Amino acid sequence: MIHAGEAAPGPAAHLSARLATHLAERARTALGQAWQVAEAPPTIALPAGWGDRHAIVITVPTAAGDDTQLELPDTPPGPEGFAIRVTQGRVLVVGDEAGLRHGVEAVVQQLLIAGGLRRGTRVEEPAHAFRGVHLPLPGPDQVTYFRRLIREVVVPLRYNTVIIEFAGGMELKRHPEVNETWQRVHAAAVAGEQPMPGHFPMVAPGQCLPQADTAALVDELHDLGLDVVPEVQSLSHVQYLTIPHPEIAEVAAQPAEDGGETDLFAADAHAETYPSCYCPANPASHELVLDVMAEILDVVRPRRLVHLGHDEVYRIGVCERCRELDPAQLFADDVNVLCAAVAERGLQPIIWADMLHPDTPYDTPAALPQLPDDLLMMDFIWYFHRELDLETYLLDHGRDVIFGNLYSSHFPRWERRSTRPGVIGGQVSTWIALDDEGTAREGKYFDLAMVAIMLWSRTHHRHHRPSATDRIARWLPHVRERIRHDRPLPTTVGDRPRTSVAVRADLPQHRTGPTDATGTTDATGPTEATGPTEPGQPIGVAPTDPLAAALVARLDGPVQAPDTPTVPTGYDLSHPVLLPPSDHTGAPAVRLPLSLPADTGEVHLVHGLTRQLPRITWQPLLEVGRYRFLAADGSELGVLPLSSGGTVGHLHTRYASPLPTSYYRHQGYTATYQADPISLGQLDDGRDLCLYRSVWHAPDQRPITTVVVELDADVGTSLLLASVVAIAGRTAE
Repeated sequence: MIHAGEAAPGPAAHLSARLATHLAERARTALGQAWQVAEAPPTIALPAGWGDRHAIVITVPTAAGDDTQLELPDTPPGPEGFAIRVTQGRVLVVGDEAGLRHGVEAVVQQLLIAGGLRRGTRVEEPAHAFRGVHLPLPGPDQVTYFRRLIREVVVPLRYNTVIIEFAGGMELKRHPEVNETWQRVHAAAVAGEQPMPGHFPMVAPGQCLPQADTAALVDELHDLGLDVVPEVQSLSHVQYLTIPHPEIAEVAAQPAEDGGETDLFAADAHAETYPSCYCPANPASHELVLDVMAEILDVVRPRRLVHLGHDEVYRIGVCERCRELDPAQLFADDVNVLCAAVAERGLQPIIWADMLHPDTPYDTPAALPQLPDDLLMMDFIWYFHRELDLETYLLDHGRDVIFGNLYSSHFPRWERRSTRPGVIGGQVSTWIALDDEGTAREGKYFDLAMVAIMLWSRTHHRHHRPSATDRIARWLPHVRERIRHDRPLPTTVGDRPRTSVAVRADLPQHRTGPTDATGTTDATGPTEATGPTEPGQPIGVAPTDPLAAALVARLDGPVQAPDTPTVPTGYDLSHPVLLPPSDHTGAPAVRLPLSLPADTGEVHLVHGLTRQLPRITWQPLLEVGRYRFLAADGSELGVLPLSSGGTVGHLHTRYASPLPTSYYRHQGYTATYQADPISLGQLDDGRDLCLYRSVWHAPDQRPITTVVVELDADVGTSLLLASVVAIAGRTAE
């Protein structure tokens, strides 16, 4: 080890002003204005091998001391790696520019999750060079969310690449007909006048982002250290081109009975009335797609890579022009034309690799040897045959592979497959429009975090999932607050009065008075009760009911929710209530009003569903009821839906347990973001026991005086309402 002063070189040349400003703002925004970030002073000397690295110092508020000892290994980490040295008075971060970003984010995450840093030295570097997220281009009204998602999720998770699908969502000055069709067809589909084509509801839904705004967004991502890869979907999923230009559509040779043109609405069942592919033998197809690609690349100015799509080519070699030609040759020729255009710009192409696998129903795998050697393979069909390591086919042909649609919930044998030579990384996709509700519904916040760990860590193993899950659960409340309200998670809950609201079988009652850190009323302080201080028997549950008895026994006493140590979140769970008393079909609706203290600005609800309800892919979550929050005059301040897998989870499913089978690969997880888990171990019969904490803030300065619990009739589940806690003072901004 080398100590400070033993080597001559200091840190590398000064940071760019833009990076220095970003790092300082990141620390202050996430941790508070008292935190300071500055370049390391010249007195700090780095080992000789670290001479091209930068060094910054994060000053810890109110800390005393300034340990000047710096211990680093002789050999620095590779690209994007960093070293962190934690002493009494400061945190030193050393690395290249990307490493500094990752190091600062590592410090911020640890402080948010655990509330402190362990003294010593920590050195990290990524296991994979390509760590990507696939997102759609935002529409003008989605840009704010897109920026927050990047800044609060993608960058902190140490991804280094964002693949942006464009389709018809960016202003095309040379092809305004594409934009006009993009907007018109989306509007007609929303109005129910025609089916919605694929990808239209995902990429800038019904809108077009101006080129100037697109370029500014790309510049912002570059400033955050991200490589931006435009995806110009080609050959397949090209309804954005075939609808305005039906003359290029790959449509089976079936002339209309009246001798007129082919009816495009009946021509391509796979594309659900819209031809999803263009004819690769039609020169007009390449003229159009190359011109559109050139305009997109001129705006984005990619630095390294361009994604050309080419997945799920359901129609090839079937139209009048090319039906006698070999599908594999058609595919190879099309890819090569586009790759040549990309190479002219000094860029490297990527395609989805499903069409090149022999373990598929496609007729194009023979195209593989004809494709450029530098063509990167984004291989997403691992879920076609989870029992097989399908990527070995591409690796054996000398291809570099990126695991596409890498979903942590279902990808098997990661430890072995990710370390094979030629596997350069992976990317996770969302395949939904850009909004907080949709990202949460599909379980993507949790998946993004777990995939990031898989791609970064050299030692990650499936046995590490429980500890990784716990860290993610502690981090996501901070993400949620930043995404929804653009502010840090408050750390002053413990300073505000708390009241545990007693949920009674007859009338809603509550206790008021000073509270301790567990959220229960302080017996030594003054109390005021509008009825008996002890809750009555849970509604409809006999004292001898074995499930109720087991739950009460397990929930007896205060528990701690996974928050930072600075936010006391104890809840008295000793009196759970089941609403309705039976979770079988035919159960009646329930409506239960609960009175709150007059100064309530925030309500914590701890609950769980007694039965697992179906998750219908790509559809809204099932809503079984709701909480209505009322002001003193009876007006409604807001509603928190009780959505299965959203704001409440299944009582006997372990938090973040993946949904079964590859059918749910795109959804993966439920109830991992909108509510915070309170894991309570297992019952005597081996079932897991996990409650969920939902928090609702008053939207203005009017306090909440009543919360009404509503369960709809015949929903097939009961709600276990374990605790309701009213917190005074704070309202949402």
